[in-house]
Amino acid sequence: MAADEADDYKPWEEPGEFRRDCVSHRGPLLARLVWFSYMCCIAAFCFAVPAVVGILLAVTVIIMAGRDLREMGAGRMDPRGEGQTEDALHGAVGSLLFNGLVAALAILIISVAVLNFH
Repeated sequence: MAADEADDYKPWEEPGEFRRDCVSHRGPLLARLVWFSYMCCIAAFCFAVPAVVGILLAVTVIIMAGRDLREMGAGRMDPRGEGQTEDALHGAVGSLLFNGLVAALAILIISVAVLNFH
């Protein structure tokens, strides 16, 4: 009976532990994508098009981070990246708002310029 109990022991079920064969977290990747999204926002002040790229990057990070946090909660992804992933999620929401604001401002400026031109 003791051999059966030894075979059933799962160390990853202990508090604070996780499976060593789970998927590694993508915290650094998500942080870089958020950084690029913010850079697109800055570039959008000169050219309006990067705001669209920044919005797409921010939405991508929001989706990826949400999925990663669910996987970490289920124990299928390395939980050591939870802090980085949450930071990336919050940064992506901020970037989405800033890029959206810059895109709306660019549309407003272009609309006023077109209306005043005619």
